[in-house]
Amino acid sequence: CTIEFFPGEPSMANVTAGEYKGTNTVTVGGAYDYTADITYTITANADSTINIGVPEYTLTGTIMGDLKLGAYTIENVAYDKEKDQFYQEYGKYGLSQEFTATQKGQVTMQGDYKFTDNSYIIVKRTVYGLQVENSFQLGKMPFPIVAKFESTSTAIPSGK
Repeated sequence: CTIEFFPGEPSMANVTAGEYKGTNTVTVGGAYDYTADITYTITANADSTINIGVPEYTLTGTIMGDLKLGAYTIENVAYDKEKDQFYQEYGKYGLSQEFTATQKGQVTMQGDYKFTDNSYIIVKRTVYGLQVENSFQLGKMPFPIVAKFESTSTAIPSGK
């Protein structure tokens, strides 16, 4: 067994890395709130950025029916020391998400939709765990979706 020690403080990426379970409150069109329990996976990169694994989750009973939002990963999110948070406008990188809407058993919308340029994510550590604000629009949808996540537990380190 070899253990290496490095002098100094760990990067915020290393401090933040892990899995965080909690409640994701999703606001559709600025007016309708829905919740889902999810787990974010944060991995640290050697350059002190993080990758954010957004899991697949379902929102039931929305005004559009039951929505299934697919998993995706936002890579190389940088830390802003002044604001004490990670931030990235990721829509301009060509990311997409699988999205399915089902109304009364019938699929009304289904496809892989690109995030619009104004899509962004903010990740902030708290004394209780993690806060995430993920504001996005998919394809030609006329309204934004804002997901606000609060972890209900501290991080489970990556590579458990």
